[in-house]
Amino acid sequence: MPYTKREGVPYNHTDTSADSAHKCEKFWASLSGRCFRMIRDAGKSGKTCDEIEVQLDARHQKILSCITRLKDKGHVVDSGLRRITRADRKAIVWIAVESETVFMRRLRERKNRS
Repeated sequence: MPYTKREGVPYNHTDTSADSAHKCEKFWASLSGRCFRMIRDAGKSGKTCDEIEVQLDARHQKILSCITRLKDKGHVVDSGLRRITRADRKAIVWIAVESETVFMRRLRERKNRS
């Protein structure tokens, strides 16, 4: 069965898949919101993926996915700065480009369309 996307979450049009996609949307919106607020609250000093992982006690894959979504939607950008991670590697420092009010309004608009 072909997959399509519901607000960026793939599903195959079965009732169970659509239900799972809906639950994933809520989870990603919540985690993305927390990531965005952490980056925004850090101001010009920004946050790395690694720093967010530590603060939220979350896995790298989940935080990286949220940051990628935020970047793709224009909510955060690469500051040009780099900081060293726990693994002794350089990491991008992300900064917010819009206020939480705009970010949350966009999330609500997407939720209302579904």
